[in-house]
Amino acid sequence: VSNAEYMGLHSHYSHLIPAPMFTSSRSLLMRSTGIQMLSKNAPLFFNNLYIGNLAWRLEDNDLLQIFTKYGKVTRARVVTDRETFRSRGFGFVEFEDEASAAAALAMSGVEVEGRPLIVREATARSEKNPRTTPDSTF
Repeated sequence: VSNAEYMGLHSHYSHLIPAPMFTSSRSLLMRSTGIQMLSKNAPLFFNNLYIGNLAWRLEDNDLLQIFTKYGKVTRARVVTDRETFRSRGFGFVEFEDEASAAAALAMSGVEVEGRPLIVREATARSEKNPRTTPDSTF
């Protein structure tokens, strides 16, 4: 189906296609916070942030204290190595609401313990590529 045909079908059957439920709310959130979404596949709402470039000594409570000024934090976690239990240098902060998470994005680039934080919307973990191929012998 060509683009022109699709547009014709879409306009003819538009009464059967449900309107996006959250488009206006997403636009409102983006306008009110000044945040630019990077892709149209981004979730409509988010409240979970990835925090990277953490100092090795930071723990869950430190992360909680750093981000509480932006709103109610429901969970703050520094990811640790399974074997050594040392910080892996990143973590996640989950807020009660999307507006607080959007405001906390301002922490990106701010130095904490001498390291500039990387703060961005957390995304779902992608499936890892297997290290071996089907032809592999080990």
